[in-house]
Amino acid sequence: MKNHILTLLTITCVITVSHQAYCNGKPKNGTSNKIPVWSDDPIFVREVKGARLYKVGSSELNQTMDLVHVWGDTPYEMGFNMGLLMKDKLPEFVDAVYDYLAQ
Repeated sequence: MKNHILTLLTITCVITVSHQAYCNGKPKNGTSNKIPVWSDDPIFVREVKGARLYKVGSSELNQTMDLVHVWGDTPYEMGFNMGLLMKDKLPEFVDAVYDYLAQ
């Protein structure tokens, strides 16, 4: 009997939580995204074993970002490949994150 009550309680909790996560129509207080979508082809920058780096965005508006494509057999291998590809940019990234967290 205890197992049935515990099971029923668990199912009730799962249903309650999943119902709260359900999207109910359009957002009432949200705003539409008016930022244009970049439609230009990515520009190849460089490649290492297991990873490629591309630039995407609008260079005219000085709004570009890196697009990284990695592959490998394990998550470790993919992370290692990304590290090899982005090793020149990692110190700048770590400094920017540190400065942001220090504020």
